[in-house]
Amino acid sequence: MTTRKQGSVYFRADSDIVWIRYSHPDHPRPIQTSLPDLRRDVIGEAECKRQARVVLDQILADIANGVSVSTGPLTVEQWFLKRVPTRAEGKKELAMMRKHGKPLLRTPLRDLTPAMLGSWVKSLTGAPRSIWHRWSNLRKALFDAVIAGHIPHVPPLPPGSLPERVDADPEWRDGARYSLAEVESLITDERIPLHRRVMYALKGLTGGRHGEAVGLRWDRIDWTATPRPKIILSRQYDEKRTKTKATKIVPMHPVLEAALTAWRAHLEATGVEVRPDGYIIPAAGVFVPRRPHSSDSNPELAADLRTLGLRVRDGHDFRATFITEIFRSGVKAGVPEYILESLTHRRAATRDAIELYKREDYELQCAAVMSLRIRTLRSVEAVAQVSGSDYGPATVPSKYAESEGNLISSVMTVLANESGQVQSRSSTNAHLRLVSPESTGLEGTRVDSDRSTVAATSPAPASPSVSDPRMDALEAAAVALLDAIKNLRK
Repeated sequence: MTTRKQGSVYFRADSDIVWIRYSHPDHPRPIQTSLPDLRRDVIGEAECKRQARVVLDQILADIANGVSVSTGPLTVEQWFLKRVPTRAEGKKELAMMRKHGKPLLRTPLRDLTPAMLGSWVKSLTGAPRSIWHRWSNLRKALFDAVIAGHIPHVPPLPPGSLPERVDADPEWRDGARYSLAEVESLITDERIPLHRRVMYALKGLTGGRHGEAVGLRWDRIDWTATPRPKIILSRQYDEKRTKTKATKIVPMHPVLEAALTAWRAHLEATGVEVRPDGYIIPAAGVFVPRRPHSSDSNPELAADLRTLGLRVRDGHDFRATFITEIFRSGVKAGVPEYILESLTHRRAATRDAIELYKREDYELQCAAVMSLRIRTLRSVEAVAQVSGSDYGPATVPSKYAESEGNLISSVMTVLANESGQVQSRSSTNAHLRLVSPESTGLEGTRVDSDRSTVAATSPAPASPSVSDPRMDALEAAAVALLDAIKNLRK
């Protein structure tokens, strides 16, 4: 008999089946159980003891971690439960199996057969890619069971069990994106709450996944990078690595820069502390704050699209839009395709040694992002003249703050145009041009601070006394447009 920690592995005199014995805090006497699959006359005594020790060590580890231990055959559900403490996605994998794998949950791992697995896969409903994902979830768990010594191998799936990896609706993918005009509306329309417009700007102008957008913190933006500020997408949700474990560097589009400026100014003006390590997108949940999941954001997006009279689509379609548009405009601008790919599908690891030392040209990446012609013309409440800081472009100057801490009713008109988008940004500061209420024809009006919108702007003129005919023409057009909007609202 071999003793190992609080347990032991042994054979009885009248049997070739190996036995294990261990102590459990809920049982007054040691528990003894046999392992019928491990026979001395089949695989030898030494191999029987080795595999039995693996099982025993797993049971002792489960007891130490507070996981319930069953002395009977290990079922599929019990194995998924055992994997939860050791895997970052353990709870998600268990939930998926409980939802889609009910016929297999109570089946012992050693009793799984190819026919049983094939029948289960064929019974699954949904898109072909979703069925593949559910099978992959189970197959991964079975591989872990082989490594742990619970089963000798993963039962093979009968040929033809899995569907082809194609879209269930052959016409769906072509329409699963937005037009640039629709993105502009989602970013700037005042009927949409400001924090959601900021999230749509992050998704639509960085190509980031939902988790990367809601997991972005203020200190992961390099505002001093030239020629454009730099966004570092290395985490998602609560500090988890990105889906592919890759870190993506995306230059900040001027429209996104102005939106973040307005959002931060709104937070500070309403008394919210903007910390360098704070999340840009606010938490969801009333009682237990958490990072917003797509299940929270997609219904809100659907409601916003209906408000704008647009067709309902998914939040992930922002990523498809960014990739489509940046390849379209970037190729026309002469940006190499490998630069465009680095913005959205950078590799986390590579087997090619030379790839480990190659660095993308950031100026070319900036050129690719700046090729996106997002044009907006909106009025917002006074945000700030941008000043240098450790983690963002601006704070609200005290001369613009009221005693209640709200924003003043001055209107900032921000103009975006092609000539402004291609100009370089100073490494230390940028300027938003403040226009007085008198110049906009909106005297005495006040815009709700949560519904303000913002767009890109070129650097302020060196001298206010110098008049630019192009700017004068744009300002005249802005005044006419704002007056028209005011009349329509009346």
